[in-house]
Amino acid sequence: MGRLIKWLKEKLTSFFRKKGDTVTAIQIFDEHGETVADLSTGLTKIIWTKELTTIEPEFSVKTDIYEGQKLFALREYYGTCGSNDYEGDYVSYINGDTVTFAPLGKAYIGRPCQVKLMIGVCE
Repeated sequence: MGRLIKWLKEKLTSFFRKKGDTVTAIQIFDEHGETVADLSTGLTKIIWTKELTTIEPEFSVKTDIYEGQKLFALREYYGTCGSNDYEGDYVSYINGDTVTFAPLGKAYIGRPCQVKLMIGVCE
């Protein structure tokens, strides 16, 4: 029975798997409709994510990037509005192929949160 379930899982996974890279575009406009930032000119993709349930101390993530690629970091609060969870303000520092995430409030380390940290790459 275990082999059958494993085989079925592999077949379903391969059936729904997308072929190739998925292109993502991020465009930011000012109040006059002028483009402020445009990450849609090249291939942009998320290469690393981490969901936090408690605020963690500063940590770094080393990534593999190719020449000409640029890293960017994002923070997303995915908790419910009015939740008692701390929103988890993190600041990110990018140095070459390494991204460091640090909480803004050291006093909040260990508090519950619902935060997703992401690293992306664009060409």
